[in-house]
Amino acid sequence: TDLSTFNFGELLQATDYSDVKDWKIDTAKVDVNTIGTYDLKVTIQDKYKNKASKKLKVNIVQAPEVAEGEVAVTEVVTDENGNKKTVV
Repeated sequence: TDLSTFNFGELLQATDYSDVKDWKIDTAKVDVNTIGTYDLKVTIQDKYKNKASKKLKVNIVQAPEVAEGEVAVTEVVTDENGNKKTVV
């Protein structure tokens, strides 16, 4: 699956007395083509620039299906907010 489209926010929760910005999720170390357990780094920041980070485990239980004659290519992309994402 394309991790850049996966909604990790549905699985995460942050509580703060001030407004928090969007999650930064670094999926650069996750290889969706290889079954295994990988580290995922999640960071969130409030409006005063206080940050909290946490490493989580991601389990890849099935590699993406590739049709005959096709090749799966994995690329790490950094968006304008500094989030690193693995794209297949």
